Amino acid sequence: MAQRSLDKLFRTNIARNFVKQIQSSGGDCMFACIGSPTDPFLTERTERQENVFRNKLLSATRIIPNDVCLVIERKDWTTGTIYDRIDDTIDMSTKNFYVINRENNVYLCLNNNGGLASTEEPTGTETSDIVLGDNYVW
Repeated sequence: MAQRSLDKLFRTNIARNFVKQIQSSGGDCMFACIGSPTDPFLTERTERQENVFRNKLLSATRIIPNDVCLVIERKDWTTGTIYDRIDDTIDMSTKNFYVINRENNVYLCLNNNGGLASTEEPTGTETSDIVLGDNYVW
C-alpha cells in the first residue's frame, strides 16, 4: 500500500475538525469502529458495500462528546533548537520539553546540556536514558 504524507497543518486541522464535529454533535450517536480491511476500498455507499463493511467489523464503541479532546501539539525535533528540560515541579504547558523524531517516536528532554541547542536527533526505543553526542539526554 502506498503511503501518503500529510503536512503538519493539514493533519492538525483534520484533528481539530474531528473533535469539533463530535463535540457539536449534541444527541447524535457517533461510533468508532475497528475491522478488517475491505478490498477494494469502499468508494460508494451502496447497500451491498454497506453490508460488506458491517460484516468485517470487529468492534465498535460509542463516542461521547465529553470524552474527546486534543492531547498535545506535535513538536518535530529540529536541529539548533534549545529544548526545555522536563521538570515536574513547574507548569510545563508552555515549555518545549518533548519532540517527535522522523521515525514518529516521542522523546522527553531529561537534560538539555545547560540550555545549549540540540544538534543530534534522538533515535531508538530504549527505555533507559538516551545520551547523545550533543550532551542532551532523552
